[in-house]
Amino acid sequence: MVGYVSANYSVAKWHKTLSGADYPMLVCSWAKIPPPQEISKYYSNFVFVADEAHAMQSMTSIRTKGAILLSQHRGCRGILLSTGSKL
Repeated sequence: MVGYVSANYSVAKWHKTLSGADYPMLVCSWAKIPPPQEISKYYSNFVFVADEAHAMQSMTSIRTKGAILLSQHRGCRGILLSTGSKL
């Protein structure tokens, strides 16, 4: 079973909703990237997938900083960046 929860859930509510899923999936908007420490309360390993990765063009933007923190977390086992735009 694959579970899916929308971006307006907190990580705690997401975990409770998807606790029986084989492959839980949290889908966030770029406006609300959860901090790594919030994810690691519930999951020791995760894969970070970023669609519309071209949104991370500025190293000073909040979304880029959040994505970098998440990708550098010790529980991050992989990163997939996808975009249809030229970088």
